[in-house]
Amino acid sequence: MAVKPSTGGEYVHTFRQMFRHAVDHSSYHRGQIVTMLRQLGVTPPTTGLIYFYREVAHRVP
Repeated sequence: MAVKPSTGGEYVHTFRQMFRHAVDHSSYHRGQIVTMLRQLGVTPPTTGLIYFYREVAHRVP
């Protein structure tokens, strides 16, 4: 897949590279939000995907 970032240039990446980037990028932003909440004295919710899966599994009858 060819991408043209707003900063200029053109790059070609595989689907695997793009998928891994999306996962990595979202983890980065989750960490930023958790850090900001802690700086405000708030206990952030658990943001791990595995915890979400476990919670959903308990809701299923």
